[in-house]
Amino acid sequence: MLYYDYKVTVKNHFDKIDSNECFNGQINSNVSILNEKQKYNVRFYVNGIHANIISLCSVIGYKNNDDPKELAGMFVTNLGFVVESVEGGETTIKSFSNLIRRAERNGFIDDTDSILEMCAPGNYRLSTSSTYDEELNTFIDLDDEELIMKAESVNCPSLKDEVKRILAMPAKQFMGHPVHYILRVDSSELMKDIVDILTAALYKAHRIKSRRVSIMEAKMQSCGLPWEEETVMTLNVEVLKGLYRTVPGGTIVINPGKIDYETETVNSEMATIEDLATLINENRKDCLSIVVFPRINAQSATKFKSALNKIRFIEISEEAINQNKARTVLETKASKDGIIDTTSLISRIPADETKVYYESDIVKIYSDWKEERLCTEIFPLYKDIKPAERTPEESIGDAYDKLQSLIGLKNVKQVVNEALDFCNYQKMFFDRGLTDLQPSRHMVFTGNPGTAKTTVARLFAQIMKDNKVLPRGKLVEVGRKDLVGKYVGWTAKNVERAFIEARGSVLFIDEAYSLCDDRDGMFGDEAINTTVQMMENQRDDTIVIFAGYPDKMQAFLDKNPGLRSRIAFHVSFDDYNENELLDILRLIAREDKVELDPSVESRVREILSQAIKEKDFGNGRFVRNIYERARMRQASRLVRMKSNEIDNATLKTLIADDFIMPDELANKTTYRSIGFAS
Repeated sequence: MLYYDYKVTVKNHFDKIDSNECFNGQINSNVSILNEKQKYNVRFYVNGIHANIISLCSVIGYKNNDDPKELAGMFVTNLGFVVESVEGGETTIKSFSNLIRRAERNGFIDDTDSILEMCAPGNYRLSTSSTYDEELNTFIDLDDEELIMKAESVNCPSLKDEVKRILAMPAKQFMGHPVHYILRVDSSELMKDIVDILTAALYKAHRIKSRRVSIMEAKMQSCGLPWEEETVMTLNVEVLKGLYRTVPGGTIVINPGKIDYETETVNSEMATIEDLATLINENRKDCLSIVVFPRINAQSATKFKSALNKIRFIEISEEAINQNKARTVLETKASKDGIIDTTSLISRIPADETKVYYESDIVKIYSDWKEERLCTEIFPLYKDIKPAERTPEESIGDAYDKLQSLIGLKNVKQVVNEALDFCNYQKMFFDRGLTDLQPSRHMVFTGNPGTAKTTVARLFAQIMKDNKVLPRGKLVEVGRKDLVGKYVGWTAKNVERAFIEARGSVLFIDEAYSLCDDRDGMFGDEAINTTVQMMENQRDDTIVIFAGYPDKMQAFLDKNPGLRSRIAFHVSFDDYNENELLDILRLIAREDKVELDPSVESRVREILSQAIKEKDFGNGRFVRNIYERARMRQASRLVRMKSNEIDNATLKTLIADDFIMPDELANKTTYRSIGFAS
């Protein structure tokens, strides 16, 4: 349906009867009679009369090929007025809804809701929806050459090619849609530019009848989970169905967010891939569908295309450009804004031949530069005013540097470096549009207690964010109690919720072997099977790390045939030797600003030489335990000393006698005390 707003100038004058209820009521009655006689789903409504101007709005079926202004003039003539001119044109459904409400306030109609329900079936309440927006295309007045130039100004060669193809084959009248479109862009600004250029070309070629572009976006909505700020992207299918009923002849842009398919969703309103496929298939002849996926969302775009195998789609995506082209694009943007000196702008593109840029990157660089230029060059008195900053976080590279500074873990650091290189390698392929493949990046950490598995996982999550492999740097830690439910149906939901919390980051499943049940088919098996399924569904934006003891993890990996094949990296955490454990003790003390007396080393070596032989030795955790016990013994020692005997150095120094063998090992060994015995 197409919606219009007119101002009709007539020879009659109404200055003295603007508020005459009888007159307005007569107009209402006449409008109702005339609307019943209209053909081709045409309805007109008077919403205001002032002086010699009649304000009029209408809804016209998209199959009606008559001129809307001529229809409006004829309608007003049939109301008994002499028409001098008609001005106006297409409007949005939101504006039409407001005009109908105005008509009721002025007494020209009786019931707003019934008229809107008829003219915009089931969907007029979209005007209050935060997930819906619409606009009228402003590019349709451009000629073909200007439109092609617009397409060339956007860094999407596939857009330019499609615009030329559309303009080269104009239709005599609207006949349906030979193709629909998928946009692979990260910037909302770029998305709008592409949609405006594309729909303007289609309108000029009579491939769409409406200038109106309806935009439906997934909404961030709480998923009812206990985590502090977790939300999921939802797309209300019922509202989307209603929107399609008002769009025939026009365009709907759908931004579904991250689609969960092949699983039950937490929110009943979340659109699945099948929901979208059904809607687009049902409306493909009458409504143009443009579906938007961020570039990182490769799997969703691929599965979406395969689900719609009956429809021809053209994919339009950003092109990766090198540093020289990026500088040229920036200079062009500045030139259009009348900026001549671009030295500081160009300096924002570093000399790095391996780095590529997309339009969204260019837009952000230019926008940030213009904003800074406003305060530093245009209004230099504000240059010393610093922008508000978030709470300080670790800068890019800090997590990697911390990992490299950890004591020992040579093998671990090597594998993490390989994983990072591999992810950056794949990202390079993806950025250059060479492949949509997102290979597995999941990992297994095997090692005894206290070998820093959790610490490394936490740093690894931040490293992945710092290197733009993952959008978030959060580590979500779960165990069997978090995943396995008490009752049938609970376990799968628990696993899905854990993946929702970890989306865009790393899910760390500690003591993963504990999911293995004694009997097949129990809840632990369900947790493993659901985890394997979710690993596949979210492989492009979530990394799973399974952790546990080396021997027990082998049984776990053998439990599910699909599990081992999805593990890309196996990271073995070796036990620390005595020297490394002593280094850990020194590091802990240094971080606490505590000094270690020279006698401490020999005492701690005695303790470690015995403890290291024990089964389930705690490695770094053991060292921290004896250190914390030493601090408590130091406190007991100091409170028994005279205050004049305690100086600052004594307060800050641990001595050999502060370190003792833990109780559980004390009865297994004896050692010689340092000092004199009474």
